[in-house]
Amino acid sequence: MKRLWIAFVLFAVSLLAAAPHAAEIRLDDLKITSNRAPDCSSLKSIVESVTRQCKTDDEKAIAIYNFG
Repeated sequence: MKRLWIAFVLFAVSLLAAAPHAAEIRLDDLKITSNRAPDCSSLKSIVESVTRQCKTDDEKAIAIYNFG
């Protein structure tokens, strides 16, 4: 029983020590995307997701045109 209590206290102390780091996590940075739909959160992410499989500039231009 004493070992269980010591383990619980050490666990609680480790949680308290990690708490300031956990407060730095922002949900604004969270982004959920699909592998089938392009990421439309910004213009840069649209271009990156639409042209992901393209190898030449012509393919990229056609992919962006088809997206629009």
